[in-house]
Amino acid sequence: MTTVSKNLLLAWVVSLSTLNTVMALSSSDINNAYNKSYKYDVMGNVSNAIKALYPVYKEYPKGYAVNLRLAYLYGRSGNYANALANYDTAIVAAPDALEPKLGKMSIYLIQARYSEASELGNKIIAIDYYNYYGNLKLAYALQMENHYDLSEKVLLKMLALYPNDVLYLAQYGALQYQRKNLDVAKSVLNDVLLFDPENITAQSLLKQIKSSAKKT
Repeated sequence: MTTVSKNLLLAWVVSLSTLNTVMALSSSDINNAYNKSYKYDVMGNVSNAIKALYPVYKEYPKGYAVNLRLAYLYGRSGNYANALANYDTAIVAAPDALEPKLGKMSIYLIQARYSEASELGNKIIAIDYYNYYGNLKLAYALQMENHYDLSEKVLLKMLALYPNDVLYLAQYGALQYQRKNLDVAKSVLNDVLLFDPENITAQSLLKQIKSSAKKT
């Protein structure tokens, strides 16, 4: 059996455990818990969204879905330690899954743990070389570490596939601004505004470029 097959089997077994282990919770109970959690989340009541999933988590503490969902909610609430713990449990449940890795990477970026974020980003693109968000987050982490050449390499790789993508263009413009390539940054950021006239990143950086030009 290949490593991938073993990992898929592990994820399948863990998923089954969330449904069939003891059945203290019926499928209806589980559905109701998730529905209640989503409703609280939509209302902005993240605390109750988390509490609504406690019965599911208590019954299936190693389940992939419940840990992934709780990690996201804890991240929204600012409880990053719990978010990372739940993401790690989800990764153990499904080692090849990218969702928990991307979520964990987002927490690292929020915490300015850029070295750990870039390390995880490289693991993600080793699995999925052109992963959209994996590459975007990796480029940002590398930029924050002042690894400008590496960040640019990632951005140009993805812009070759998505030439008009606003997020990648804005990030590329920000990188050029940070590198003091202001003419390039200005051109790229103006392109961003063609596709997204209200883009805050482009507007802010162009304003700073204009201000610096007046001073010189």
